[in-house]
Parts: sequence; C-alpha cells; structure tokens
Amino acid sequence: MPELPNHCEDIGGDRALGAAWEVRFCTLAADQGQLFTPHQHGRDKMAAAHYRVNGTKHRVTLPDVTIWSGAGEHHEIKHKKATDTGHYGLECYRFDSLLEFARRIDGLVYYTIHDHSRLGKHSQLNELRDWRTCEINRLLGATVYDPRVRKLSCGSWVNGVATPDVPQWFWPTDLFTPLGSLWGLRLAESDHDADFWDSKDDCLSAVRERKANGGPGWEPK
Repeated sequence: MPELPNHCEDIGGDRALGAAWEVRFCTLAADQGQLFTPHQHGRDKMAAAHYRVNGTKHRVTLPDVTIWSGAGEHHEIKHKKATDTGHYGLECYRFDSLLEFARRIDGLVYYTIHDHSRLGKHSQLNELRDWRTCEINRLLGATVYDPRVRKLSCGSWVNGVATPDVPQWFWPTDLFTPLGSLWGLRLAESDHDADFWDSKDDCLSAVRERKANGGPGWEPK
C-alpha cells in the first residue's frame, strides 16, 4: 500500500512551489520552441471552461498549461516525488475534471510531474530528465486493469481548506514516461549522457544570463 502523504503541512509554501514549477515547465517548453499558454499562473481563482448539458451550466477547471504546437497538449503540472512504494498520487476530483476536459475537447491531456527525488524539493535546478508524464486516458485504463493502482483517502487541500480524508488515486511511476520522449528529445540514459545534459543545461543557463544582460541569444553555427 502506498505511503499516505500529508499535503496539508504548508499550503502557502506548497502553492508557491507549484506555481514556480509551472513557470519552469513553460521555460522548458520555450527552450524547445513550443507555443504555449499558462492558464493558472498568477490567478486568484482557477481558470475554467464552461458548457451546458440539457440547459444546465457546468464548468471544468483547465489544466495548468496548454502547448499549442503540433497536435496540442494540455498539462497538469505537479512538483513532487514518488511515495516509498513508487507511486504518484492525484486527488480524484482533479483527475475526474481532467478526464472530463479531455472528453469535451477530444484532445491529449497529460499528468506531468517534476520529480524532485534526485535534487530535493527546494532545488531550483530545472532539468528535463527529472520530468515525467502520462496521458490521462492511460491512467484511467490503469485504474481498471492495473492491480498496482490504489485508491486511498488521505489529507489534502480542497478549496484552500485542509481536509483529512480526500480520495486520491495512486499510480506506479513506471506508467509515466520522460517528458523529453513526448517531445521527441533524447534523454540521458548513462553517466556519459548525463554529463552531456549537464553541459547542455549549463550552456542554456549561460545563454539566458547573457540575454538578460543585453547580449545575444543562442546563435546556430
């Protein structure tokens, strides 16, 4: 059984961290030339879409970021690490909302995680190899067919209120694939590759700093 996480320790700090990693996701997307819209960042209330069914109004909360490039992708972003048993969790009400959004638009919606187990929760280093993602309908299928998936109730925040028994799904981490694979990028798979990606990240950081100081950006040779 997955370790029961406690999400109710520091709502202000956790929200600030979550918002920061939404921005860092957008930074990665920008580095890859993606066209994107951050829907939730900087808002007091959740951005939502609206529709009617038999005259009754409904609303569905938007995912955090939409990437418009290619076929289009909608990402729900979380900054977390796996439980001790190797699971990523998500509140059922949020999962249901993402499923409804995906059904309404007939599009690709992803649960995308920055896993801070390698660098620590408060590290600001943003490396593509620490990002994992899974399409929401694959997670839905796993809730039916994968015996490793668990549905548990544990503490979380609901509408800003600490709530002790919030139903949540927990999926094994091996259902999630590297974000770079989704974007068609090669990821570090060995120490040699890791050195390469460390060097690449250092170069990108240097270019950003140079641009911030009025210098040129990256110039292909």
